[in-house]
Amino acid sequence: MTSQQIFAACTTALAIIASPDFAWPADTIQLPEFSATQTIGPKEGDRQPWKIYHSKARFRVEPSGGLADLYLPSVNWVHRLIGIRRPNPICFLDSLNDQNARHTPLQLLSGAMVQRTDAGSEVIDGHPCQVSNVVITSADGKTVRAKLWEAQDMQGFPIQIDLPGEGVTKTKTRFSDIVLGPPAPSLFVPPAKCLRPEEAGTVVEDTTNGLAEKAH
Repeated sequence: MTSQQIFAACTTALAIIASPDFAWPADTIQLPEFSATQTIGPKEGDRQPWKIYHSKARFRVEPSGGLADLYLPSVNWVHRLIGIRRPNPICFLDSLNDQNARHTPLQLLSGAMVQRTDAGSEVIDGHPCQVSNVVITSADGKTVRAKLWEAQDMQGFPIQIDLPGEGVTKTKTRFSDIVLGPPAPSLFVPPAKCLRPEEAGTVVEDTTNGLAEKAH
């Protein structure tokens, strides 16, 4: 190849990369260990804050002060905890494959293959972010389209995620109070005894009724 041919090839490659429609090859997202507050919903006023913890592919989600879900890749179950402020919270198991059991879009991103298209940059809550339109491919081959705002000063943490909803509605997820680093290991240790799904219904119903009686 002559020097003129090399120059022409490089010029063509640079022109393709500079194109707004250029998509970088698929890669994987490796989330850092962290704790954060998550708000999720199509509208600002609809979003309720949840606590999220992540360590070594494990997630802990606390949708309210007394509840928590543990997602542990070593077992094919979600550990659902009730009464986490008590010495002995109730624990029951749910299928890890149930899509309704996933409470944060970070679970879709963690370790998944991601095809990116550059969408510019933006500052979110004071953090300079690389914005990308992405196609997420899970281990079972299913794909989801999303838009990511990855904070460049926080190891690329996706501080905002937009997922498609019904029609033109988008589900916006924002993260705040982000602390990078491993959370306490005890947060990911389930109780020694957890109920199977067929056992859980009666116990949860009895607990709910007991709390209602105390309220009166």
